[in-house]
Amino acid sequence: MVLSWVIAFLDRQIIGILIEPLRRDLALSDTQISLIQGGAFAFFFVFAGLPIGRLVDRTNRRTILFAGMLLWSGMTIACGCADRFWELFLARIGVGVGEACLAPASMSIIADVIPPPRRGLAMGLMIGATAVGSAVSVLLGGLVLQAYGARAAYVVPLIGALTSWQMVFFLVGIPGLILSLLLLTIAEPARRERAPSGSKPSFTAYLNRYRSAFAFTYAAFVANAVFGYVVSAWIAVILLRIDKMAPGRLGISMALILLICGPIGPTFSGMLGDRLARTRPESGRLLITQIIYPIQMVLTGLWWWFPGADASLAFFALSSPLLSAMISASCYPALGQLAPNELRGQAIAVFALIANLAGLGIGPTAVALITDYGFHDPARVKESVILVALPVAGIGLLSATLARRPFRSAVSGAAGSAGASLSRSGRTNRMELAAH
Repeated sequence: MVLSWVIAFLDRQIIGILIEPLRRDLALSDTQISLIQGGAFAFFFVFAGLPIGRLVDRTNRRTILFAGMLLWSGMTIACGCADRFWELFLARIGVGVGEACLAPASMSIIADVIPPPRRGLAMGLMIGATAVGSAVSVLLGGLVLQAYGARAAYVVPLIGALTSWQMVFFLVGIPGLILSLLLLTIAEPARRERAPSGSKPSFTAYLNRYRSAFAFTYAAFVANAVFGYVVSAWIAVILLRIDKMAPGRLGISMALILLICGPIGPTFSGMLGDRLARTRPESGRLLITQIIYPIQMVLTGLWWWFPGADASLAFFALSSPLLSAMISASCYPALGQLAPNELRGQAIAVFALIANLAGLGIGPTAVALITDYGFHDPARVKESVILVALPVAGIGLLSATLARRPFRSAVSGAAGSAGASLSRSGRTNRMELAAH
């Protein structure tokens, strides 16, 4: 599962470093570039998640993940075969649809393989893998482009000569095809924490029953997604435009930060969440958000008064791949507590839909609007990021605080049998863990 997340984010992020050679060889406009980077992937990624989440709750999850990885890896290789904009656009759609299988299927599988007291650590390791995949995409893409430049890199039988950017797509797509075959060696686990027979509600009915818990919990974690997307989308612009950092140093610095901080934050968050869940079984995992958001707000406010590349790199390292990733790692175990097994995939898919639409669509655009129409000065983009990120973190803290009581009610199942089954099953799994 961890390798699946590494490869997914490697294939997802690799296109970012290939923009210039793609623009040159395919004669792409800035609008076409933006569609390939964001629209083609994100739109189909978020909306494909809803029917896929429903399938995850009803069918074989291992097979869904296998099919998804086969699709996104194959479509990554297809990106390297594109000769024009529409071919690349369609291939990126395929990558997005394939990767939409990852979170619902893998998190549902892990929830049945790992007992509740250790579930946070397992899910934290998977979230930490996203930073590794992103870092490898920067390093691998940069090395290949630097080694081969604009020349043909290698002649592949039946395909012909590949340019440097085509070679990169092939190199990152092939490992996914291999790993997808290894997934077939994993057995579909038995489903635990199921609603009692005859009392299983539809997801819509369950969502309505615990609407306060879902609304505030979703808001608490969606705010973190917006915060993370805002910082990640604009930090390179700030470092290049304002701090005048050399592109070479930028790439190495960002890769090192992601490789070091990326795995540490989610892993520690997973262990902390497991400990808090043992002492506060019905709200412990939600407490992580109330711990992290105040720190995020202080760091964001301090960044305003500290100029320079070193301060910007330090803020990025602490706020995004470390602290923001800690909240992300607590998200999936917390959402897993809110719904019985048969509805867990849909609960995660709905969250992914809202988080990606808000994070990709609202956050970065809000920064641009403040810079262009508020400050009327491209050099003040750092202040724009702070003016968006700071209140978003405040909204996340408020939402997490308001979520605690309804969250406890949903987890304990005081208002319904499905939640009661979830609570009883959690106690059973803790007894099983103790026996092992």
